[in-house]
Amino acid sequence: DNPTLIQTGNKTLTKQECTITDDSGSIRLVLWKDDIKKIDSGNTYKIFKAMVKTYAKQKYITLNKQTTIELSTSNVQREDTLMTDASQNIVECPAEAVEKVTTYLSCSKCNSSLPRNQQENIIKCTNCGMAKLKSRCKTRALAKVVFNKPDEAGEITLTIFDDKLSLLHGIYKTQSGDDKDFTQLSEDDLTVMLLTVNAKITYSNSNKRVLSIS
Repeated sequence: DNPTLIQTGNKTLTKQECTITDDSGSIRLVLWKDDIKKIDSGNTYKIFKAMVKTYAKQKYITLNKQTTIELSTSNVQREDTLMTDASQNIVECPAEAVEKVTTYLSCSKCNSSLPRNQQENIIKCTNCGMAKLKSRCKTRALAKVVFNKPDEAGEITLTIFDDKLSLLHGIYKTQSGDDKDFTQLSEDDLTVMLLTVNAKITYSNSNKRVLSIS
């Protein structure tokens, strides 16, 4: 959201609301005055000793003097689920083309992408240092996909993240009879799915985020 000015007594304060997301979900973050400069959209942070408050029965996070913020290299693939956008649009699958599909292993502690090492059974996260059996690491995926926009005589490219690809695969399984689990899909499997499944994808016009799959 854009910053707003709040009148409190004789003071005028600047307030900024935003959405922060990790792999457990999304929550509102309310920033005041100089705290606004501490957060940049698109970056990943570690936030310590923040405060959780409630307004109108909705929880949100805000900062105080004890709060510390550090830049992080963690790779969060979950989408912001609190974002609202009155300007939405729909594209239909099958996709026109698939630019790129990437599958990777994710650290269960910090959610960073793990190094690709096909020879070792144990993988050590370069971000947090945790070591884990490769077979116990979570497989995740994302895809960059091109869709036709016949009403605009053009095309649009959307990045579809892990959680939405999983929903799309659920639809694909009912249509194709495919019995693979989502975590078993290769990059080629995901490409075939995107080029053959029949579904509707709703996305935000403002930031091109995929909002829903049906």
